[in-house]
Amino acid sequence: MLRALSPRCLQPSSTVAFTRLSSSFSSISARRLTRAFTLASTLSRPSALPRLPASKPFAPVHQRAFSTTPIPQFTSTSAKMGAGEFVKPIKSKEEYLEKIKNSKNPIVLDCYADWCGPCKAIAPQINAFAQEYSNIEFYQIDVDELTDVAEELGIRAMPTFIFFKDGEKVKDVVGANPQAIQLAIQTLAA
Repeated sequence: MLRALSPRCLQPSSTVAFTRLSSSFSSISARRLTRAFTLASTLSRPSALPRLPASKPFAPVHQRAFSTTPIPQFTSTSAKMGAGEFVKPIKSKEEYLEKIKNSKNPIVLDCYADWCGPCKAIAPQINAFAQEYSNIEFYQIDVDELTDVAEELGIRAMPTFIFFKDGEKVKDVVGANPQAIQLAIQTLAA
């Protein structure tokens, strides 16, 4: 292409186009060329890029590159979901058999997992239900710890709430639906 534009090869008809092309290049200011050269040389030499001090080799975790939105910081207390004040945890299959299967009282069993977001979201509401309905016993099991109990109960999604009366399963509610759970608790209490 350069050979075609060299002065020896120019035809009289293309001389005008060549003159316009070369004049447009000469109109670029020296300042623009200097900026372009500085940017190109900085990008080609990583040592010329700004560096963080050795004490801080990485960017802070609480900032995102090219964003003003902070990254939410989670603590270890938010990673675990424990039983509320009125909801008692079940830790073994024997305890499950003793407290659920051999009981004559109405029982609500909350089947949850620590990693389940909806389980964490509904936990305060379940604790409030347990406080409100004191004649019903509230228990919860971690399906990851008691896999054999979860399999026996047929748990396929979390959270699952199972309602027992006289040791027999009466109803279950799958999902974090406070209205459906409260309705099932009211029918269990009646």
